[in-house]
Amino acid sequence: MNRTEHYEKIFMDLYNQYSDDVFRFSYIRLRAREQALDVTQDTFYKIWNEFVKNPEKMSQIQNLRALLFKIARNTLIDSTRKKSAIPFSSLAATFTENESTSTIEPIAFTDNNLSPEQRHDITTISEHLELLDEQYREIIILRHVHDLPVTEIAEMYQISENAASVRIHRALEHARKKLSHLYE
Repeated sequence: MNRTEHYEKIFMDLYNQYSDDVFRFSYIRLRAREQALDVTQDTFYKIWNEFVKNPEKMSQIQNLRALLFKIARNTLIDSTRKKSAIPFSSLAATFTENESTSTIEPIAFTDNNLSPEQRHDITTISEHLELLDEQYREIIILRHVHDLPVTEIAEMYQISENAASVRIHRALEHARKKLSHLYE
């Protein structure tokens, strides 16, 4: 196996393992399937270009998942500067997969075992997540939707693990304050 084939294999493994995660991350932020697909494609295109341009540097990266989410986040920022986002409520309105239009819903809505109360709670929380500052919303999604460990979040934001933990704690406190009136 030559060097190019080796990097192609690494790239394909990376794509197969994380493309759905990058798509969901993008979809939750953009609330539009086509835009999320574009961001996902751009993210993997950028990482492929890095493999081609600087394979030695890429082979030294210890956490490619964190790098992928960082690239996706930066691509999302660029994308949202160019286009306006669709309201989050339109995302929550979709409860079932529609094969004729090939829509993909958030993970929580694809679980048919959810009770109506659970669906209502998820919809409510999703709507209220939209009220949070973007930095808080994003860190909650990374930690609690994508299950990224604190170490990967810290690496993605280029901050210490302690600072990442503090941001997660602050984001959750902010969310609790916004949602407290719902459960009183």
